[in-house]
Amino acid sequence: MFLFSPQQMAVFQKARFQAWMSLTDKYMDGFQKLTQLNVQTIRTLISENESVTQPASENAGDVSEWQSKMLTQVPEKAASYRRHFHAIVSATGEQVAREAQNQLASYGGHMNDMFKTAVDHASEASEKAAVALETNLKEATMASVEATANAADSFAKETQSNVSAASNAVKSGADTATQSMNKPNQKH
Repeated sequence: MFLFSPQQMAVFQKARFQAWMSLTDKYMDGFQKLTQLNVQTIRTLISENESVTQPASENAGDVSEWQSKMLTQVPEKAASYRRHFHAIVSATGEQVAREAQNQLASYGGHMNDMFKTAVDHASEASEKAAVALETNLKEATMASVEATANAADSFAKETQSNVSAASNAVKSGADTATQSMNKPNQKH
């Protein structure tokens, strides 16, 4: 005799599949937003370069003005990109963490129902052991939910920290590039 009925196993497997699909959707939404941000950034850069290079071919003196103007805008554009990137990654991390918590709570509920059914089918002679098992399983499920919640929070904080560090590195690089490009202009 099996511990769980085929119907219970089917419900459990369906719940696991739905949880996996839900988490995948959250990740893919974040990936899609990052892709849209990158495509929009590239389109903007191309359109700005095309609009400036057409008149620049007529007058070579305008090229240095264009370079100066573009280089002064680099830090602003990098900061804007960094803010958008950070917002997307943080929001995705939070959504994934919330979904993981919800799914784990739901999983714990399904497991408790399955074990409760198994306990109900147990004989009266082993009723005390079954009650102890049910109590231990509930405690273990709750501990697992709490541990996963803590891990999800830690993951979200770590992701935010990593994104902030990367953003600061990009900003620092952009500032350094701007400073190095402004040095030749100061000598004239």
